[in-house]
Amino acid sequence: MKIAPMSVENMAAATQSGSGTKSKKNNDVATVAPQQSADELTQSSLHSAQVALNNDPQDDVDMDSVTQMQATLADGSFTVDNDELAASMLSFFN
Repeated sequence: MKIAPMSVENMAAATQSGSGTKSKKNNDVATVAPQQSADELTQSSLHSAQVALNNDPQDDVDMDSVTQMQATLADGSFTVDNDELAASMLSFFN
């Protein structure tokens, strides 16, 4: 599954209110330490994940099985045994 890429710079600029840096004086010399906001860190992580997805080969997905399941869902022949599903869910979460 591909996710449409977003520009990290655009998101950071939109969420930044101008207080993204802190100044610290030491012996009359000002140093600026850039601080990343939570939104910037999230966008950076999402960007890294997007790059990894784009570089990942698509051989992981069995497209024959996907096509078969889509056809089964489309023609209405897919059925679920609710009792069996509930029992399976209970055993999984216990």
